[in-house]
Amino acid sequence: MGVSSHYFDNAANIETARNLIKTLAIGPQGGGGLVSACGGRTRRFIRFAWHDASTTNVEDCTGGLDGSMLLESPALGFVSNNPGPIWGQFVTDITYVHNRTCALVGESCKADLIAMAAIEAVQGCGGPYIEFEYGRVDATSTNVNNLTPKETDTLEQAEEKFSRMGIDKHDEILALIGGGHTVARHGLPNPHFPIPPNAPPFFELPEGCVVTSCLPLVGPNGNPLPCSIGFDTTPTKFDSQYFGDVLDYLNGTRCPVSPQNYIVIPVEEEMYEATPYYDRAVKWRTEDAERQAADEEHSLDEENENSDESGTNSPGWIKNSFRDTFRRSFEYLLNWRLSTCTPICNNGNGSGNGNGNCNNGGN
Repeated sequence: MGVSSHYFDNAANIETARNLIKTLAIGPQGGGGLVSACGGRTRRFIRFAWHDASTTNVEDCTGGLDGSMLLESPALGFVSNNPGPIWGQFVTDITYVHNRTCALVGESCKADLIAMAAIEAVQGCGGPYIEFEYGRVDATSTNVNNLTPKETDTLEQAEEKFSRMGIDKHDEILALIGGGHTVARHGLPNPHFPIPPNAPPFFELPEGCVVTSCLPLVGPNGNPLPCSIGFDTTPTKFDSQYFGDVLDYLNGTRCPVSPQNYIVIPVEEEMYEATPYYDRAVKWRTEDAERQAADEEHSLDEENENSDESGTNSPGWIKNSFRDTFRRSFEYLLNWRLSTCTPICNNGNGSGNGNGNCNNGGN
């Protein structure tokens, strides 16, 4: 019998890593992060995997999910990984699992574990199934800063960053934002800590809207962590409520921060003023409402209790393009670093595809 060339060539080792990730989220250090219940820690797995993978650059074949964000401390200026204590907890989590898996045989697979944690978290929150692939090479240095779209970007700047990742379709951009924000958590200043003088606000609240119910989190050693607010009113459920909440805010029927704890950042407001994004959000919100109604109507129908091809527990005959688009786009970003990359043509005769190859004649 040949010697395994990679720790994850063994299916039992994959299962061991999965169980360790789930134990982290369930145990006393989990901060309420039960994977199957889509708790806070679980959702942060998705957030940090996105931050790592969003460094993808198909133009020069750099970045991608390579574990570099584990080196990118907020203290070094990587503001996308704020708040620092939450970033530090994530580093501790991945290191803990790594030391009990790949490190035992002298291998490094932290990037693979970040991908696995995100996949488990998406599914644990009720999102689509994404197959785990392994073989990423872990980074030994930080990436270029400010590659991830951020709150202070304009829509044009954000779209340029998505294009650099190989994503230039409106529905794919919106699905990635909605798919992450429907369950992701966003750190805000903890009211128990003084806010630094002249610190810029995360966003501006319309008159009459206030931050409410923002409770401090507790770290593994009992230390307080910055409070965390979600992007929609159903933060433990992978659904399209994010789109509904943003649409309600734009229509003037809801504050961007409410007792249900959700926020709307400026670049999202600009995005939804653009017809392609607004129309797609309305479509997906309506489509998801129909899917959920059908789920309830047929919940006792044994035939419809089986998972469909997307790995969800919704009736297989119900098409949900939001979930499908998110699955396809997020899977692409998680796995791009596994592909052989050829720099995109910049001579005007062609444009690149998702794998960094050149296409004659463009898209």
